[in-house]
Amino acid sequence: NLKDYDKGFFLEVFRHGKVLFGKAVLSGEKMLAPYRIVYYDISKLPASKKVLVSKRIHGSEANVRGKKYVYKGIRGLYGFDVFGRSIVLVPEKSFESFKVFLDENDVKYKEKKAWLE
Repeated sequence: NLKDYDKGFFLEVFRHGKVLFGKAVLSGEKMLAPYRIVYYDISKLPASKKVLVSKRIHGSEANVRGKKYVYKGIRGLYGFDVFGRSIVLVPEKSFESFKVFLDENDVKYKEKKAWLE
């Protein structure tokens, strides 16, 4: 009965353990999901590039002649969580595309793996 076990126990087993016989099959609701915490630094970029990167990540809104235009940004498309101005929580499945975006725009970044519910 897997409902009675602690989720932290499963994380430790999968991080340090090996399957000796059979397959490791568990339902998705019992597992922690992989994420990347990404800190990016745009301080060395020109002002126009800073604005471009910030708007692409966080999105933007504009009112033009009574019409409202909304761009959700990369965080809206891929479901990022923003922790601060330059810190985002990126789902592992979206990290590669985010990394390509940062590299294309010459943005320096640091990333750490994290497992969350």
